[in-house]
Amino acid sequence: DEIQGRAVRTPRFKYHVWNRGEDNEQLFDMINDPGETNNLASEPDYAASLEEHRQHLTDWLGSTDDSFQVN
Repeated sequence: DEIQGRAVRTPRFKYHVWNRGEDNEQLFDMINDPGETNNLASEPDYAASLEEHRQHLTDWLGSTDDSFQVN
């Protein structure tokens, strides 16, 4: 199985998720961290943003008939 990922971008954040791996989610603040050096996915202050971007990705997967699955 190859590692696959998907990403969504909003004006402030970029969210990545991979189909496997221990830390398979990444959330970056593209305004304050354009170099994507600080993963905010596990930060409690960003839990709402993380959930919002999970939903954006879920909606996009559904609208494009993408069968991507996180294991």
